[in-house]
Amino acid sequence: MTQTATRRVRPVLSRDGIAETALRMTLEHPFTPLTLARLGAELSADPTALYRHYRSRDDLIRVLGDRLFGEMVGTLEAAEATNDWEAMLGLVATVMRTVLLRRPALAADLGTRFTGGPNEQRGVALVRGILERAGFPSHEASVQARAFGELVLSAVVMTASMMSLPSDAQEFELEVSRSLYGGDIRGALEYEDTTFDSIFETYLLGLRARLGHTNGTTEGANMNHHERGER
Repeated sequence: MTQTATRRVRPVLSRDGIAETALRMTLEHPFTPLTLARLGAELSADPTALYRHYRSRDDLIRVLGDRLFGEMVGTLEAAEATNDWEAMLGLVATVMRTVLLRRPALAADLGTRFTGGPNEQRGVALVRGILERAGFPSHEASVQARAFGELVLSAVVMTASMMSLPSDAQEFELEVSRSLYGGDIRGALEYEDTTFDSIFETYLLGLRARLGHTNGTTEGANMNHHERGER
């Protein structure tokens, strides 16, 4: 056998191929943090070869996050639109939690950073549009869109952390919760879902009050202008 025949064939790597494999791994092993060593082994490649396509692990994580944002936005764009802005925000929050919590370890990474990608921008524009249609002025809608993202993503990180704990550690957390707050929660995910529902309901009440205040202030200013003969 010739030296050429026995030489190891190097895998052909691409930026897209690496990302697709990484996403598959995070779905197959949702509680295991993604490392370049594990990814390289899956690709039959030296981990250092990945740096030809991604500057760092963070660079790869951001790309994966933007792909998940694409999945979220695609789901939301396919959903039936409604003029009920509270229901639409609730749908966005539900889709975000559902998509991200399929990969808790990756969600814990993504919940604390921007992706800087086009799909994240589409998601922000979608939420901002819902808020503008609700009656928030453009600047206020941008501020509230950021607040909405912070709220949902921080809750996702908490839930992802809980889901990633060993079963005995989860049970300890639930026992302490029952002793402090009461209730009969049967599992970690049910506990997190119930808690998020309460948080989000309170958030919507505050947002509704904020919208009323904003509209009242605008109407008052317009009336003052009218009384002074201003246009």
